[in-house]
Amino acid sequence: MRVLIVEDNAFNAYCLRRLLESASSSIAVTIVSNSQAALSLIYTNMPDLVVIDGDLNAVGDSQCNGPELADILLQKFPHLPLIAWSDSEPMLHAFAQSFKSHGRPFNEYNSWLKMISAERIRKTWIYHFGAFFGDQTASLSYYSKASAC
Repeated sequence: MRVLIVEDNAFNAYCLRRLLESASSSIAVTIVSNSQAALSLIYTNMPDLVVIDGDLNAVGDSQCNGPELADILLQKFPHLPLIAWSDSEPMLHAFAQSFKSHGRPFNEYNSWLKMISAERIRKTWIYHFGAFFGDQTASLSYYSKASAC
């Protein structure tokens, strides 16, 4: 499974990558730091799941923050699983509005706080990819938080 992390903070991205890759040898994680790089990668090599930070420090007309990127992706790729990854209430609200405007639920399976638990990740995999993949994440029980790297 290919996971794209869109996160402008290198430490946060690294910690989440470690946690996700520890879940299964079948997970390949790519990290980009802005919306333009995310769109370019998605158009050339479609991931199976995208985790999007809220505040991407968007500068200029060619960049956007997480909720705007989610809106673009939900419009162009309505079946692509997206995860909003933020602790900011305004960003989470903006993500929720974007998801709802495209008829997608905004729930625990597509909204993670920065201090994500291994159990939440496991439940998200099961929700999006079925019980088989959830069984493959048993090793996540040894890791408690993405920020604890």
